[in-house]
Amino acid sequence: MSTHRHPYSLYWCGLVFFVLGLSLMTAGVGTNYWMLNPVPPESQGLFMYCDNKENVCNVMSENEQRSVVQGLEITGALVGTVAAFMSIIYFLRFPQAVPTTFKVPNLVWLFSSIGGLLGVVGAGYYAINIYIPLKINTAQHFNIQLGYSFGLALSGSIILLMSGAFIRVGAAKMIKVVLSGRRNNTSRPPGVATVSENFAYDPDSFAPPLYHTVCPPSYYDTKHLPPPPSYDELVQGTQPPPAYGQVDYLELHPLSSYPKTEQ
Repeated sequence: MSTHRHPYSLYWCGLVFFVLGLSLMTAGVGTNYWMLNPVPPESQGLFMYCDNKENVCNVMSENEQRSVVQGLEITGALVGTVAAFMSIIYFLRFPQAVPTTFKVPNLVWLFSSIGGLLGVVGAGYYAINIYIPLKINTAQHFNIQLGYSFGLALSGSIILLMSGAFIRVGAAKMIKVVLSGRRNNTSRPPGVATVSENFAYDPDSFAPPLYHTVCPPSYYDTKHLPPPPSYDELVQGTQPPPAYGQVDYLELHPLSSYPKTEQ
């Protein structure tokens, strides 16, 4: 069983993490369970306050601290979306593009890191500046807890932060495979040997020039010329290569002195 991984596997993981992270961040920002109070059943998100007993939700009044969290989370999701689109376009164009630089993967890594960090900072800001003070001030009357919307936003931000690293490492592996394939001529036309095949021992590639290429038999009578030695004789070194022997012979006996054969 082969243990080699597909060269695109890390990049695919990065794309999946992008989709998962952005989905979790969007779900966290859009739901109303950042903070909840079991008794009476109440919950609130970044925009709405809900009375779960009456199933009624109302828009909360503007709050400076909540506005900071909204800005951080939404901006992080938007920046992550841009990074996801860049990674998808790069992947779709990769077979046709010239993969010689890491410009696009580096930008994807940068944008995803920024988006993930903004989401993490927003969740941390919410916990420190909104949840903890409210829990301390109302501990005697309410049992306030962080809801699943907070967990969705935080986990989505962390996954988004990781996805850029997968894209960067995966792109490096993809480029390495393509460049090594070019060096090995793996994209050659049919019938063209690879580098390893070119180094295979082939006696015909080391054979001396053919006899008729030196002295065309169709024009001159070849019976006046010495016969070429066999390949075994050349390998054993009993005679010089025919090219040298024939050239020396032709210098002493020009072709013009040979009788021409009838055409």
